[in-house]
Amino acid sequence: MFTICQTTFFFNKIKLNFDKKQKFFRLLLSFIFFTTKIISYDISKLILNVKNKKHINALKSYLGLIQILFLNSIVSLRGIKIQIAGRLNGKLRKSRFGYVLGSVKLMTLNTDCTFSLESIYTQYGVFSLKIWFSH
Repeated sequence: MFTICQTTFFFNKIKLNFDKKQKFFRLLLSFIFFTTKIISYDISKLILNVKNKKHINALKSYLGLIQILFLNSIVSLRGIKIQIAGRLNGKLRKSRFGYVLGSVKLMTLNTDCTFSLESIYTQYGVFSLKIWFSH
């Protein structure tokens, strides 16, 4: 786990605009306190604000920030799994989009996991968002 000084040094090295810096710090807080509610809130706001039915493209830019934090070992998590289901990109049938970083073992009882389930109501229909943290 990085200290605050090392985290701020890493944060100053990457070039992000103000909005992405806020998302970066919210993600960092979410990882430090092992809570999935902050990430589910950010993703739900992201999906609600999409105007041109390009949900997955907007989601991939946010997942890039998660990947930066996870791969640079700033957080002490074993794995992160995010699954979103619904009428993605305005399609007529529902589909699923999944994203996994690290290993999330859900079939064993010994694994310490944090889980979040949220329903997002949009003009295109209902999306379900599931997030798992494995630590």
